[in-house]
Amino acid sequence: MKIKKIVGLILQTPLYVLVLGSFIASIYAAMNNISGVTWTTPIILAGIIIAFCIGVFLKRDTKEKLEEQYYPDLTNR
Repeated sequence: MKIKKIVGLILQTPLYVLVLGSFIASIYAAMNNISGVTWTTPIILAGIIIAFCIGVFLKRDTKEKLEEQYYPDLTNR
């Protein structure tokens, strides 16, 4: 099961790198006024990143609670 989790994390890494890179690039573009990018772009992208992180945290928390509720004998081993 841990191998599956590690492979999933490795496959998700390019997405995280792409989102972080575009956030940094949007800040750079807003600072230098490239292609008319304003400060609204990095602010909206930061909001999307924060919402994604909250969603991941809530999903993980809900998954742990469901496992404790439906499989209580497995947690005592």
